[in-house]
Amino acid sequence: MSRPHGSVPTATQLLVLAYMREFFATEDQLPPVPLVAKHFGWASPNGAQFHIDGLLRLGYLERNAVGKLRFPRKEGGA
Repeated sequence: MSRPHGSVPTATQLLVLAYMREFFATEDQLPPVPLVAKHFGWASPNGAQFHIDGLLRLGYLERNAVGKLRFPRKEGGA
């Protein structure tokens, strides 16, 4: 996965990513945005969406063919 040079996730983005990985490990799907907001105690899903959008820009998340969030696929299959 390639990322823009000098682009690093914020501490909050890393916390969101860690939560999403933990959720995926037990639920076999990524958490909905409102659940991410609830987990972090944010009043609005917009806060969660802001950090998720940053993770998308940095390549830590991507959208599948129908627009659902997923973790990036490794290049070359597997």
